[in-house]
Amino acid sequence: MGDSDALQVGEPAIAIGNSLGYGQSVTTGVISALNREVVIDDNTSYLIQTDAAINPGNSGGALLNMNGELIGINSVKVASSSVEGMGYAIPISRCTVYN
Repeated sequence: MGDSDALQVGEPAIAIGNSLGYGQSVTTGVISALNREVVIDDNTSYLIQTDAAINPGNSGGALLNMNGELIGINSVKVASSSVEGMGYAIPISRCTVYN
């Protein structure tokens, strides 16, 4: 388990998921921003922004640092013809883990 509170903009990131249902996919990028305010259906979240590709099917997948530590849960991306590479993850330090 990583510490998303210790992240810095510019650090490498790895997104793992099941893009478009094709099976396991792995993409790389960087941490673009921290505590980015994202509003969806009147719900505001403060998320990690990354340019690692987060596509449909990646939601719920892992966002890892270069040590292989979990730093976030892939959540959402901006889909627009005028924007590329804006994916978001829930910071792992804000998640509650149950045994």
